[in-house]
Amino acid sequence: MTNISKRKTSKNVHSHIDKAFAVIDEFLPFPYVDRVTKLVKSSPGTIRNVRSKREGNIKIIEALLKVALENKKQIEKNSKNFESLINQ
Repeated sequence: MTNISKRKTSKNVHSHIDKAFAVIDEFLPFPYVDRVTKLVKSSPGTIRNVRSKREGNIKIIEALLKVALENKKQIEKNSKNFESLINQ
């Protein structure tokens, strides 16, 4: 009889998508469809479906994440500016 080597259990491959949607849910701005459409040539309906179903085209998910991270950076920049104005 041959020895069968045990395979290591694979990691959850969808955990990175779950982490991406945690950022997307928190920082994606309301008018996101136009900004995502500029990054990915897809219909607005497809973009909304990917966001609501949390699955689908990985390029759309990446574009959603990119828009959310840009918005997060802008929010952080604005909050620093507001704090400096308030502290003067």
